[in-house]
Amino acid sequence: MNLEIAKTDKVFKGNINLKTQKEVDDFGQNQYTYINGNLIIGDTLSSDLSKEIQNLNALSSIQKINGELLVLKLKNLESVQGLTNLEQVNGHFTISGCELKQINGFDKLTTVNGDITFGNNSGKYTENPLIEISGFNNLVKAKKIFIIGNSGLQTLDGFNQIKEVQTVMIMNSDIKTLNCFKNLQTVHENFSVEYSDLLTSISLEKLETVNGFFALNENNTINGNITLPNLKLIKLLYFFQNKSFENYCPFSHFLKENKIVEIELQGNKSNPSKEQIITNCK
Repeated sequence: MNLEIAKTDKVFKGNINLKTQKEVDDFGQNQYTYINGNLIIGDTLSSDLSKEIQNLNALSSIQKINGELLVLKLKNLESVQGLTNLEQVNGHFTISGCELKQINGFDKLTTVNGDITFGNNSGKYTENPLIEISGFNNLVKAKKIFIIGNSGLQTLDGFNQIKEVQTVMIMNSDIKTLNCFKNLQTVHENFSVEYSDLLTSISLEKLETVNGFFALNENNTINGNITLPNLKLIKLLYFFQNKSFENYCPFSHFLKENKIVEIELQGNKSNPSKEQIITNCK
């Protein structure tokens, strides 16, 4: 289903790929509010990071993208503030392989009808790692959220109006606490945190249902300290190779009440059975 075109919208028809700062600035002079296609910023065919684009300020008129937003492989991009008036994206929303220190704002964005991906904004892909993702606090709809390959990421804060998603995956980060998604109630598929060695706590105050797995994989510090006060159902609790994890007592009453249906624990500091957790945690 297409995004609605308002009478006041100035529409660009088709896909647009902006590869240089001049192309960004020239396109922005048209003051389009509605892109009826995909907006791609960066050279998708190049294997190297582009040095051509420094800012997206000229794109501040854009409110709706009736397709995908892709911001890819930009070495010198200073910020994404030029997109802060964006309200709706009808496809995927992707920022990947850029040397941004922060991705923040987007507080007018309410709807992403595809997946949100922040990927590979650190490590071998960039010299200056992404350290903060914040904002998105009026976003109420997204299919899946992938925050992966951002090994310098220290702050993850926001997404506080989302009540349901298909999947959340957080992989390769330096976050110490995970307490965003403050109104998330339902995960239709899976919720996972992986390869985040500094992680010490997770708090999902409103989470009720995970219809797939709730997973911690290869996070070397966390040991218990997982807060899920409103939980009603997790189909599978899956913990793999978390070297310090031995405190499963936060899950004992959920297991006793069959709110966690199955558990699979492998390679952690301790790997008790469901019955052992219930018995040992009073």
